[in-house]
Amino acid sequence: MREVRVRAECPERNLLLSGILRRIGGPFVLAASEDSLRVPCRYIREDIGGILVSLYLYTSIAGGGEIFFGIDPGSSFTGVVVILGDHIVFKGVARGVESIVEAVKIAAREMGRVTVFIGETPLARRIVDMLGADIECILVPEDVHGGSLEYAGQGRGDRHVQDALKIALRGLYIRLSRPSSTASSSR
Repeated sequence: MREVRVRAECPERNLLLSGILRRIGGPFVLAASEDSLRVPCRYIREDIGGILVSLYLYTSIAGGGEIFFGIDPGSSFTGVVVILGDHIVFKGVARGVESIVEAVKIAAREMGRVTVFIGETPLARRIVDMLGADIECILVPEDVHGGSLEYAGQGRGDRHVQDALKIALRGLYIRLSRPSSTASSSR
């Protein structure tokens, strides 16, 4: 993919946007030119900017598609992976689940259809309740045996990201293997 020039709608957020672009990687570079893709200020945030900016940029250049969140809720750290179509557009770790729930709600409201796959942990039901009835949530058993995505990761959050990816992939499998996606919903 060729380089995509990006700038913030509000210039005072360009420094924060630059940090977000560095973290998410990809073909995006900060540029002040008029033909740059403008990122709305409301997406350029410290807490969930990585998720929102990634989704905004990839939906802008790829034309959208269904958005899938894989969430590995933990007591200290929560892993999250975001898939748009066939591509992982974000992976990361957050403290707590509130900010991730907010990102899911914004994505559902402003960027397209969202399905959330949540690892069945004690926090899962709380997340489903926080998301509300308008967002499809599928609880995914975390104790399913078989298949491994083990890798030599760097840093503390890699295991949580890896688990979130496993949950997303298992969730997609569950969703595709049932006759109706509503039959697999946690509601």
